[in-house]
Amino acid sequence: MNILQISYLKLADHKNGKRLWLQGLRLEDAGYEIGSFYSLHYDDIRHQVLLSSSDIGSNKVCRKKVGDHFYPLIDIVNQKLSALFEGVERVQVTIEPGKIIVEYHQFDRKRLDREKRLEQILKNGLAVPIASMAHGAGIMDYYLHKGLVETGLRSGMIWAVEPENTYLQTSLNNNPTWSYQSRVIEGRIEDVDAKQLQSPLMIFSGLPC
Repeated sequence: MNILQISYLKLADHKNGKRLWLQGLRLEDAGYEIGSFYSLHYDDIRHQVLLSSSDIGSNKVCRKKVGDHFYPLIDIVNQKLSALFEGVERVQVTIEPGKIIVEYHQFDRKRLDREKRLEQILKNGLAVPIASMAHGAGIMDYYLHKGLVETGLRSGMIWAVEPENTYLQTSLNNNPTWSYQSRVIEGRIEDVDAKQLQSPLMIFSGLPC
């Protein structure tokens, strides 16, 4: 994989659907010269649009004049784009030789994954995984947990970070959000290796002192 360019772009609203605008930079290096052709493929499963440089493609690279220079321009406007990226405003565009991939921005992809995960948890009647940073004695966490219970949502602590041993011990002794599976992390937030932590669906944070 020879990536020439990655662009994080906002999809513009248009009367004919969503609009994606790619101009200049390394389009020409990737084989998308002014006047060349490319094909479009919409992947509903992966939520991607694939542009392939092709002599028999039905789409043509246009041009845009900026100052004294003409730059290649790819302008895609249609309802398919709107349907494929419904509910998102940004996309990630990866440009390789002869190929351009348009897909969810990483933040939107992670958000949609969290929403699906939450939906499955609620459907199966499981506790919503929560985590806490600058936990203190867990007083704020307790009341947030209590508020969720009052709305019909169960929650459970999967980990909490707090540098003061005394505060952590107080929380463990008195806070019902903890369980045997909860991970106690004694230390500063900046010391924590995030790769070792489970991913919560809610995270509560106090103000570090």
